[in-house]
Amino acid sequence: NSRYDFMDFAKHYQVYEPTRHDALVQSAALFVMCDLSSLARLGPLGDVVAAAGVRTACIDHHPCEHEGPADLNVLDATATATGRIVWEYIRHVGGRVDHEIAESVFVSLCTDTGWFRYANTNDGVLQLAGELAAHRLDVHGIHRAIYQSSSMPLLRLLGHVTRGVHEECGGRFAWFVIRKELVRELGVDRLDTDPILDVLRSAGKIEAV
Repeated sequence: NSRYDFMDFAKHYQVYEPTRHDALVQSAALFVMCDLSSLARLGPLGDVVAAAGVRTACIDHHPCEHEGPADLNVLDATATATGRIVWEYIRHVGGRVDHEIAESVFVSLCTDTGWFRYANTNDGVLQLAGELAAHRLDVHGIHRAIYQSSSMPLLRLLGHVTRGVHEECGGRFAWFVIRKELVRELGVDRLDTDPILDVLRSAGKIEAV
């Protein structure tokens, strides 16, 4: 997602391509998954991991079936974000924290709390956010990049969605359909539903979208 291109992490992460990465996966001693409650969500990469027989580890804060999808599962459904679980591990082993780690954990926190607006925001979350921000984080820049960088085609798509949104359960549940043809017609390069969900959540009665 281009809205995260500002991150230090974005300088060296790679999107999976079979010709580039299958051999790497097959030779790995350990495959680590974060924020992933099911191996199936890896798509074609999941098949490569399974066929390679590589040991797997999963770090997640979502409820998982069958005690998790990996050989070793580090799960905490009460954690605000997977990034927080990673942070606690780094502190537990006395790991060195640099700008990239602090920024990554901060982004994990702020996106999973809707910039500290959701019910999972508590005093511990805010305390950790302050601790992370002390690592020279550009908090204003992070907010602008994630929440104020939508393209005009995406904003036009938002108009179509809000006009055609369906309400059920007395207005507590809202749902919508985005057709591929409309995405192409409006010129949306990469569909990102998070800004759309944020707008729909702002309706007074909405509990689920």
